[in-house]
Amino acid sequence: MRISLERTFSRFLLMGVLLLSGGLAQTPALELASLEPLPVAKVPSSAAKPIMEFRTPARAVLDVQPFAPLRLEAVVRDVLERWKDKPLLHLNAQKQRTLLLTYHDVIPDRSFKGAVWFDATTAELEGQIASLKQRGASFITLEQLYRHLAHGEILPGKAVSLHFDDNYLGFMQYGYPILKKYGIPFAMFVHTNYVGSAVGRPKMSWEQLRVLEREGLMTVGSHSASHPAELGALSEVKQLEELLKSKVALEQNLGHEVPWVSYPNGSFSTKTLEAAHKVGYRMGFTEEWKSAEAAPDLLGVPRYINTQLERGWKDAENGRKVAAVTQLELRPTPVRLSQTWLEGVNLALIQGGSPMSLLTSGRRGVGEFMHAVGAKAGINGSFFTDALIASNDNTMIGPLLTRSLEGARQVIFRPEENPGLLSRIQQRPLVLWSRNQFMMVPFQPDSMNTRAALERLLPGVSDAFLGGAWIVHKGLPRSADQLEPFVPRDGWERRPRVFLGITRDGKMALGASTSAASTEMLARAASSAGVEEAVLLDSGYSTSLIFGKQIVAVGRARAAQPSRPVPHAIVLMDTAGVSSR
Repeated sequence: MRISLERTFSRFLLMGVLLLSGGLAQTPALELASLEPLPVAKVPSSAAKPIMEFRTPARAVLDVQPFAPLRLEAVVRDVLERWKDKPLLHLNAQKQRTLLLTYHDVIPDRSFKGAVWFDATTAELEGQIASLKQRGASFITLEQLYRHLAHGEILPGKAVSLHFDDNYLGFMQYGYPILKKYGIPFAMFVHTNYVGSAVGRPKMSWEQLRVLEREGLMTVGSHSASHPAELGALSEVKQLEELLKSKVALEQNLGHEVPWVSYPNGSFSTKTLEAAHKVGYRMGFTEEWKSAEAAPDLLGVPRYINTQLERGWKDAENGRKVAAVTQLELRPTPVRLSQTWLEGVNLALIQGGSPMSLLTSGRRGVGEFMHAVGAKAGINGSFFTDALIASNDNTMIGPLLTRSLEGARQVIFRPEENPGLLSRIQQRPLVLWSRNQFMMVPFQPDSMNTRAALERLLPGVSDAFLGGAWIVHKGLPRSADQLEPFVPRDGWERRPRVFLGITRDGKMALGASTSAASTEMLARAASSAGVEEAVLLDSGYSTSLIFGKQIVAVGRARAAQPSRPVPHAIVLMDTAGVSSR
């Protein structure tokens, strides 16, 4: 009976999933009929626990009799209910940056017959491992990576995960001895229709996979069943079939759950991620060249190909310079102004109040924003796309959640829709606040560019915008090296500059240099003034800090000249029951 269940399992689960997802009505009968019974391997009793103990979405159906369709539907419905929420990255994962490197076959040298550019020679593989070790890399398993991304667990410093796609026998002959010599864990992604195949380049057999698993360094994942050239372009039925048949074959032949998948050729679509989710994969991998923490969710984790090691390492290093998550309680207090000389900067600092960001339909002076809403203090906002002084465009850079100045404070959300710009603003500080919470986190375009994403980051969020450089973190000024990837060339020039932040005791802080200062100088001054977290706002000609009717800082050479009108401003409101002086 067990064999009968295993042979009919994939057909029944797929039909159940399609029935509940509305796909069965459009499914040609021949496509469902093409689901061939999977071979059942004899797994040694010592290999792992029995298959029937697994409780992934795929395995849940094994408890169902094949001729009980109503019960089958109920089980599948329960499975989909439990797995319906998209598996999102934990916020604390943004405190680190992890490099994932993808390899394919390993060959003795470039004279190897049929060698292609993405093969790695033994010398190249050993050289890259030596280079990574010399740089202080920590090699991690897929389970460690999953716990980091899904639960926010902290990884060892400079974490790296090595992946090998396609199950080549050449890997076992030439690559594995190198990894074993250094004791480096790795993942092998297997396309199950070709296990043991001698056609073309030979593939490892089931027994060889089991042997390597028992040695403890290898984690096996799925690479689909037949390795289609464009998995993401296939019908939903075919994608489900590819991912499900591979998962079942791996679990039958290895004797344990296989919750990891990499998409062949990096081809995927939204339907691919949904299919992987439905059949029980917990983490999936693409071939986009980004750090793991840039993933939109756990089913779309990006990897670099091994030939891009230097680029991947540099991206991860730059990302680590700003990798942080800050969330502090926001406490309204009387709005007060102080002016002092700190770290070579004439610093004006306004603290307290309740913050509000505003967007006008064109451009205005900060004083006009304040007057329209009755604010006590204000500062020019973040960066906008058209810097021309004569322009009236109000398009901001990055996602924006704010209120309309002309629309009775109507809430406005604008995502960043420029693909070229999205790639350039990744990792820049995203500033959010709610009625009583303040947050800053590095911006990830694939997971933080919607209104729903902002709400997930900070429930009750009322305002959000993208800042320039994160200049103070945990009360310490960022160094020139930490600022370098995120500060433009003019960031090192001395000019009027402004920042927004929060103090150690939860007061909102608006600051400006009333003397010319570089970004690094401003960071030191803000830190010395007791600011706990701070982000650079649009400076130079846009610089404008106002307290009551007093113009505290301007962006021109003389105070008599007004600052450039801006589309976005942040103001401080007096809170009910709190008086200002």
